[in-house]
Amino acid sequence: MRYSQFRQNVKSWLEGRVRVDAYDLDNPPIQPAVIDGVAYPANRVIELPITDIKWQPSFQRIWFTLRYDINYRFRQREYDYHQLPIVDLEVAGISLGHQLRESIGEISEGSATIDDEFENSDPLMLTVTESNQDWIATLTLAFRVSLNYEFEEVPSTLQPLVLPVPAVNIDTVELKGYTRGTLAYTETINE
Repeated sequence: MRYSQFRQNVKSWLEGRVRVDAYDLDNPPIQPAVIDGVAYPANRVIELPITDIKWQPSFQRIWFTLRYDINYRFRQREYDYHQLPIVDLEVAGISLGHQLRESIGEISEGSATIDDEFENSDPLMLTVTESNQDWIATLTLAFRVSLNYEFEEVPSTLQPLVLPVPAVNIDTVELKGYTRGTLAYTETINE
């Protein structure tokens, strides 16, 4: 199986089991997700790059670690620490990990296995946003995979890019500390 297809299959599998409001590095929005008139904590999923990659070219096999962080926002004015659904989030993490282990053959069309010895050391983390002191609960789904892979060419999106560079007329730029028409820096000391 091609790595890119495996990664897409895992993402589709995850979306079939967890509500994903968006894939984004930002914290979830303040407003909850309202579905059929019911408010749910907003979430954002971070699909992190692979880590700990190891190749075995003679068998076209690679080992790597995949990680997805699912961030949920809980409004501080609605939840104090002891009201957060910590156990529910832990159960979700355990359940997802178990379901993924059971489904990996189907997800990978028989090309992958999950390392039984891998430990997810921080499956749930709680932080507080700086701006409004809301709780951000991060549920981490991390797993070590062994995949029989098919070779893929470097994607065209990674080929050299030609970016237009706007022309700059230095004579029209005036910055404090710089002399007009030059790139020389001069420092003025007022005594």
